[in-house]
Amino acid sequence: MNCCCHCATSWCSKKFSFIRAGKDAWRVFKNNVWLFLTFGIFMRIGAFARMAAVAISGAAFLETSFVNALGSLIENLLYIFVFVVLAGLVLRAYKQEKIKFSEFVFSWRSFWAYIVIALLLIVITMCGSIVALYPASVIYYYYTIASAPVSGIILAVNIVAGLLVALCVLFTMNVFTRYSFSFYAVIDKQLSISKALSYSSHLTFGARWKLLWYVMAVFIVSFMVGAYTEHALQEQSINGFCVFLNICFGMLLTFAALIDVSLYKQLEKVS
Repeated sequence: MNCCCHCATSWCSKKFSFIRAGKDAWRVFKNNVWLFLTFGIFMRIGAFARMAAVAISGAAFLETSFVNALGSLIENLLYIFVFVVLAGLVLRAYKQEKIKFSEFVFSWRSFWAYIVIALLLIVITMCGSIVALYPASVIYYYYTIASAPVSGIILAVNIVAGLLVALCVLFTMNVFTRYSFSFYAVIDKQLSISKALSYSSHLTFGARWKLLWYVMAVFIVSFMVGAYTEHALQEQSINGFCVFLNICFGMLLTFAALIDVSLYKQLEKVS
Protein backbone atom coordinates (compact mmCIF):
# COMPACT_ATOMS: atom_id res chain seq x y z
CA MET A 1 0.00 0.00 0.00
CA ASN A 2 1.46 3.29 -1.03
CA CYS A 3 1.03 6.10 1.48
CA CYS A 4 0.90 8.92 -1.04
CA CYS A 5 -1.39 11.91 -0.92
CA HIS A 6 -3.43 13.03 -3.91
CA CYS A 7 -5.73 15.66 -2.42
CA ALA A 8 -5.30 19.19 -3.67
CA THR A 9 -5.17 21.08 -0.40
CA SER A 10 -2.33 22.88 1.34
CA TRP A 11 -2.42 20.15 3.97
CA CYS A 12 -2.18 17.15 1.72
CA SER A 13 -1.07 17.54 -1.90
CA LYS A 14 2.53 16.34 -2.06
CA LYS A 15 3.40 12.75 -2.87
CA PHE A 16 5.62 11.01 -0.34
CA SER A 17 5.66 7.61 1.29
CA PHE A 18 6.06 6.54 4.90
CA ILE A 19 6.66 3.00 3.65
CA ARG A 20 9.63 4.20 1.62
CA ALA A 21 10.85 6.20 4.62
CA GLY A 22 10.69 3.09 6.78
CA LYS A 23 12.58 1.04 4.20
CA ASP A 24 15.22 3.74 3.81
CA ALA A 25 15.61 3.99 7.57
CA TRP A 26 15.97 0.22 7.95
CA ARG A 27 18.58 0.05 5.15
CA VAL A 28 20.71 2.79 6.70
CA PHE A 29 20.24 1.29 10.17
CA LYS A 30 21.43 -2.14 9.01
CA ASN A 31 24.52 -0.64 7.37
CA ASN A 32 25.45 1.11 10.62
CA VAL A 33 23.76 -1.11 13.19
CA TRP A 34 26.29 -0.84 16.05
CA LEU A 35 26.61 2.89 15.62
CA PHE A 36 22.87 3.50 15.88
CA LEU A 37 22.41 0.96 18.68
CA THR A 38 25.00 2.94 20.64
CA PHE A 39 23.22 6.18 19.88
CA GLY A 40 19.93 4.61 20.94
CA ILE A 41 21.39 4.13 24.41
CA PHE A 42 23.03 7.56 24.49
CA MET A 43 19.74 9.24 23.52
CA ARG A 44 18.54 8.41 27.04
CA ILE A 45 21.85 8.93 28.84
CA GLY A 46 20.40 11.85 30.81
CA ALA A 47 17.47 9.74 32.03
CA PHE A 48 19.85 6.94 33.02
CA ALA A 49 21.98 9.44 34.96
CA ARG A 50 18.92 10.61 36.92
CA MET A 51 17.93 7.01 37.60
CA ALA A 52 21.42 6.31 38.94
CA ALA A 53 21.26 9.43 41.14
CA VAL A 54 17.94 8.30 42.62
CA ALA A 55 19.21 4.75 43.11
CA ILE A 56 22.32 6.01 44.94
CA SER A 57 20.96 8.91 47.00
CA GLY A 58 17.29 7.90 47.22
CA ALA A 59 14.86 10.55 48.42
CA ALA A 60 17.65 13.08 48.98
CA PHE A 61 17.86 13.70 45.21
CA LEU A 62 14.12 14.24 44.82
CA GLU A 63 13.48 16.20 48.01
CA THR A 64 15.72 19.06 46.85
CA SER A 65 13.71 20.81 44.15
CA PHE A 66 16.74 22.69 42.84
CA VAL A 67 18.78 19.50 42.44
CA ASN A 68 15.86 17.72 40.80
CA ALA A 69 15.29 20.64 38.38
CA LEU A 70 19.01 20.77 37.63
CA GLY A 71 18.96 17.06 36.89
CA SER A 72 16.08 17.54 34.43
CA LEU A 73 17.92 20.44 32.74
CA ILE A 74 21.11 18.39 32.38
CA GLU A 75 19.07 15.49 31.00
CA ASN A 76 17.58 17.72 28.29
CA LEU A 77 20.93 19.32 27.41
CA LEU A 78 22.52 15.87 27.08
CA TYR A 79 19.67 14.82 24.80
CA ILE A 80 20.20 17.88 22.59
CA PHE A 81 23.96 17.26 22.50
CA VAL A 82 23.48 13.64 21.40
CA PHE A 83 20.75 14.53 18.91
CA VAL A 84 22.90 17.22 17.27
CA VAL A 85 25.63 14.65 16.62
CA LEU A 86 23.11 12.00 15.56
CA ALA A 87 21.33 14.31 13.09
CA GLY A 88 24.61 15.14 11.37
CA LEU A 89 25.54 11.48 11.13
CA VAL A 90 22.13 10.46 9.79
CA LEU A 91 22.28 13.11 7.08
CA ARG A 92 25.74 11.86 6.16
CA ALA A 93 24.61 8.22 6.23
CA TYR A 94 22.00 8.90 3.54
CA LYS A 95 24.76 10.22 1.29
CA GLN A 96 27.52 7.64 1.78
CA GLU A 97 25.61 4.75 3.42
CA LYS A 98 28.47 3.66 5.71
CA ILE A 99 29.76 5.90 8.50
CA LYS A 100 32.23 5.41 11.35
CA PHE A 101 32.57 6.47 14.97
CA SER A 102 35.57 8.57 13.96
CA GLU A 103 33.27 10.76 11.85
CA PHE A 104 31.55 12.27 14.88
CA VAL A 105 31.24 16.01 14.39
CA PHE A 106 29.77 18.34 16.98
CA SER A 107 28.76 21.85 16.02
CA TRP A 108 28.03 24.47 18.66
CA ARG A 109 26.18 26.43 15.97
CA SER A 110 23.80 23.49 15.47
CA PHE A 111 23.52 23.00 19.22
CA TRP A 112 22.38 26.57 19.85
CA ALA A 113 20.21 26.53 16.72
CA TYR A 114 18.37 23.49 18.08
CA ILE A 115 17.78 25.25 21.42
CA VAL A 116 16.58 28.47 19.76
CA ILE A 117 14.23 26.61 17.39
CA ALA A 118 12.88 24.49 20.25
CA LEU A 119 12.29 27.57 22.40
CA LEU A 120 10.54 29.37 19.53
CA LEU A 121 8.22 26.41 19.00
CA ILE A 122 7.52 26.20 22.73
CA VAL A 123 6.68 29.94 22.90
CA ILE A 124 4.40 29.69 19.86
CA THR A 125 2.58 26.64 21.19
CA MET A 126 2.30 28.17 24.68
CA CYS A 127 0.63 31.24 23.18
CA GLY A 128 -1.77 29.00 21.28
CA SER A 129 -2.43 26.98 24.43
CA ILE A 130 -3.24 30.09 26.44
CA VAL A 131 -5.61 31.34 23.76
CA ALA A 132 -7.50 28.03 23.73
CA LEU A 133 -7.14 26.72 27.27
CA TYR A 134 -7.80 29.90 29.24
CA PRO A 135 -11.32 30.44 27.85
CA ALA A 136 -11.98 26.71 28.25
CA SER A 137 -10.94 26.72 31.91
CA VAL A 138 -12.91 29.91 32.67
CA ILE A 139 -16.04 28.58 30.98
CA TYR A 140 -15.71 25.23 32.72
CA TYR A 141 -15.15 26.76 36.16
CA TYR A 142 -17.88 29.39 35.90
CA TYR A 143 -20.64 27.14 34.64
CA THR A 144 -19.83 23.85 36.40
CA ILE A 145 -18.31 24.91 39.72
CA ALA A 146 -19.19 28.52 40.54
CA SER A 147 -22.76 28.56 39.26
CA ALA A 148 -23.65 24.86 39.55
CA PRO A 149 -26.07 24.92 36.58
CA VAL A 150 -28.40 22.17 35.41
CA SER A 151 -26.92 19.03 33.86
CA GLY A 152 -27.78 20.01 30.26
CA ILE A 153 -25.70 23.18 30.50
CA ILE A 154 -22.86 21.23 32.12
CA LEU A 155 -22.84 18.86 29.13
CA ALA A 156 -22.79 21.75 26.65
CA VAL A 157 -19.99 23.49 28.57
CA ASN A 158 -17.94 20.31 28.62
CA ILE A 159 -18.36 19.93 24.87
CA VAL A 160 -17.27 23.55 24.23
CA ALA A 161 -14.30 23.22 26.60
CA GLY A 162 -13.35 19.92 24.96
CA LEU A 163 -13.47 21.48 21.48
CA LEU A 164 -11.22 24.36 22.61
CA VAL A 165 -8.72 21.89 24.07
CA ALA A 166 -8.83 19.84 20.86
CA LEU A 167 -8.16 23.00 18.83
CA CYS A 168 -5.22 23.77 21.11
CA VAL A 169 -3.74 20.30 20.57
CA LEU A 170 -4.29 20.55 16.80
CA PHE A 171 -2.63 23.98 16.70
CA THR A 172 0.36 22.71 18.69
CA MET A 173 0.82 19.66 16.48
CA ASN A 174 0.46 21.82 13.35
CA VAL A 175 3.23 24.16 14.52
CA PHE A 176 5.60 21.28 15.24
CA THR A 177 4.69 19.62 11.93
CA ARG A 178 5.23 22.82 9.95
CA TYR A 179 8.72 23.42 11.36
CA SER A 180 9.73 19.81 12.01
CA PHE A 181 12.52 19.83 9.41
CA SER A 182 14.03 23.19 10.29
CA PHE A 183 16.78 21.70 12.43
CA TYR A 184 17.86 19.30 9.66
CA ALA A 185 17.92 22.26 7.27
CA VAL A 186 20.31 24.12 9.61
CA ILE A 187 22.77 21.22 9.44
CA ASP A 188 22.23 20.09 5.85
CA LYS A 189 21.98 23.50 4.15
CA GLN A 190 23.87 25.62 6.71
CA LEU A 191 20.89 27.98 6.79
CA SER A 192 20.22 30.60 9.41
CA ILE A 193 17.46 29.85 11.91
CA SER A 194 14.91 32.12 10.22
CA LYS A 195 15.67 30.70 6.76
CA ALA A 196 15.58 27.14 8.13
CA LEU A 197 12.12 27.74 9.59
CA SER A 198 10.93 29.15 6.26
CA TYR A 199 12.50 26.25 4.38
CA SER A 200 10.79 23.71 6.62
CA SER A 201 7.46 25.51 6.16
CA HIS A 202 7.99 25.34 2.39
CA LEU A 203 8.84 21.61 2.50
CA THR A 204 5.85 20.64 4.63
CA PHE A 205 3.36 22.76 2.69
CA GLY A 206 1.01 20.26 1.05
CA ALA A 207 2.12 17.42 3.32
CA ARG A 208 1.12 18.53 6.81
CA TRP A 209 -1.98 16.42 7.25
CA LYS A 210 -0.11 13.14 6.84
CA LEU A 211 2.92 14.37 8.73
CA LEU A 212 0.62 15.48 11.55
CA TRP A 213 -0.32 11.89 12.40
CA TYR A 214 3.34 10.87 12.47
CA VAL A 215 4.24 13.79 14.76
CA MET A 216 1.32 12.99 17.05
CA ALA A 217 2.37 9.33 17.30
CA VAL A 218 5.92 10.31 18.29
CA PHE A 219 4.58 12.82 20.84
CA ILE A 220 2.23 10.29 22.42
CA VAL A 221 4.95 7.66 22.80
CA SER A 222 7.38 10.28 24.15
CA PHE A 223 4.82 11.51 26.66
CA MET A 224 3.96 8.01 27.88
CA VAL A 225 7.57 6.93 28.35
CA GLY A 226 8.49 10.26 29.95
CA ALA A 227 5.52 10.11 32.31
CA TYR A 228 6.27 6.54 33.33
CA THR A 229 9.96 7.31 33.91
CA GLU A 230 9.16 10.44 35.94
CA HIS A 231 6.66 8.47 38.03
CA ALA A 232 9.26 5.77 38.65
CA LEU A 233 11.76 8.43 39.72
CA GLN A 234 9.30 10.10 42.09
CA GLU A 235 8.28 6.78 43.61
CA GLN A 236 11.91 5.60 43.71
CA SER A 237 10.83 2.43 41.95
CA ILE A 238 13.53 2.19 39.29
CA ASN A 239 13.62 -1.37 38.01
CA GLY A 240 14.83 -3.41 35.07
CA PHE A 241 11.67 -2.78 33.09
CA CYS A 242 12.06 0.99 33.42
CA VAL A 243 15.66 0.79 32.17
CA PHE A 244 14.67 -1.56 29.33
CA LEU A 245 11.77 0.72 28.35
CA ASN A 246 14.09 3.72 28.10
CA ILE A 247 16.62 1.76 26.03
CA CYS A 248 13.83 0.78 23.61
CA PHE A 249 12.64 4.39 23.55
CA GLY A 250 16.14 5.58 22.71
CA MET A 251 16.25 3.10 19.82
CA LEU A 252 12.85 4.36 18.68
CA LEU A 253 14.02 8.00 18.73
CA THR A 254 17.11 7.03 16.73
CA PHE A 255 15.01 5.19 14.16
CA ALA A 256 12.59 8.13 14.05
CA ALA A 257 15.52 10.41 13.15
CA LEU A 258 16.33 8.05 10.25
CA ILE A 259 12.69 8.24 9.08
CA ASP A 260 12.72 12.04 9.48
CA VAL A 261 15.67 12.41 7.13
CA SER A 262 14.11 10.14 4.52
CA LEU A 263 10.91 12.23 4.63
CA TYR A 264 13.03 15.39 4.48
CA LYS A 265 14.80 14.12 1.35
CA GLN A 266 11.56 12.97 -0.28
CA LEU A 267 9.88 16.33 0.29
CA GLU A 268 12.91 18.15 -1.10
CA LYS A 269 12.44 16.29 -4.39
CA VAL A 270 8.77 17.23 -4.74
CA SER A 271 9.03 20.83 -3.48
